[in-house]
Amino acid sequence: ETESNEDLAKITSAGRHLLALINDILDLSKIEAGRMELSVEAVELPRLLREVAASVRPLVEKNNNTLTLDVDADVPVIRGDAMRVRQVILNLVSNATKFTERGTVRIGVARHECDGNRLELELYVADTGPGIAAEIF
Repeated sequence: ETESNEDLAKITSAGRHLLALINDILDLSKIEAGRMELSVEAVELPRLLREVAASVRPLVEKNNNTLTLDVDADVPVIRGDAMRVRQVILNLVSNATKFTERGTVRIGVARHECDGNRLELELYVADTGPGIAAEIF
């Protein structure tokens, strides 16, 4: 039964990934037409990143990669479009897995205290793949 549940979870995850790809294509059309709308809401980045990590784990492990999740303590709730943030992270992880073999893909959010009362959050996807050639820049 546990094995069946794991298989169903993987199928569900793959289905969500395919749906996200379709939504990406539709979003590109909206952006080009100047009709993109955002749904601003409270977003708990640690929870969102855990959900993304769970859904992309099979994709990351496909090339014998390891997925790590780094979340700084005390990351506050932000206001933003959770679906769009999720899309960006999924796209970056998808790109990272295409070019990384037997390496590591890291998803994370880091908290940086700045001048005065300002706080910056760094949301990132990093990998140990070959990177982009310097000539491209």
